[in-house]
Amino acid sequence: MRDGGGSVLYVGYETIEDSTAEQWHKGYRGAGVLRERLVEDTRILHDNGFAVHGMFVVGPEHTGETVDRIVEFARQTRIESLQLSILTPLPGTPLFEEMRERLIFTDFPRDWDYYDGTHCVYDHGRLDVQQLQQAVLGAHRRFYRRYGWRARQVRELLHQRGSLTDRLRWFCSMARVARRTLEEWEDETSAFLEVVRMRRAALAYDPRIVTPHRRERGGVA
Repeated sequence: MRDGGGSVLYVGYETIEDSTAEQWHKGYRGAGVLRERLVEDTRILHDNGFAVHGMFVVGPEHTGETVDRIVEFARQTRIESLQLSILTPLPGTPLFEEMRERLIFTDFPRDWDYYDGTHCVYDHGRLDVQQLQQAVLGAHRRFYRRYGWRARQVRELLHQRGSLTDRLRWFCSMARVARRTLEEWEDETSAFLEVVRMRRAALAYDPRIVTPHRRERGGVA
């Protein structure tokens, strides 16, 4: 793949915990602790000149400590970019039926927009909706804080394998995207949490009431 021109891999780590992997039926194979195996796998990818976009998922069974461990893993392995999503029970799946009684957003098709992996659509986790949303946002904020021109980051960049031009282009691009996206995400999270508050209040008053719906990302109609 590298010889053919590939430079970035999107890797679905999903979780670094053996217990979560078993519960989610991820089917990872091989001996040893999952986290240690993923550290070694990431090292191999870097040694072969790939940049890694790491994708992870947190769900109702997780806590803020779980999120912290993911950020620590991402920093330890020096993956280039991070995507932390919220476990989402898509309609038509067994998970949706399992969570049906705890769902906040069930006014379909209008509520489809919230089922995108960045919004917590249920209210029965170890973290409540606001805590989980803030934990995920905070994880990205802490991880992408490194995209500043510090001496350490420059040294790491220079010692990585692959084209220096490609690495510089990737670093600059990620820095711009990270800053812009985090600013937009903070505003969107505040708007979403207000919708959650309104939806809860409306359901408590009358389950038939439908609260205002966000028609497009970044705003509330």
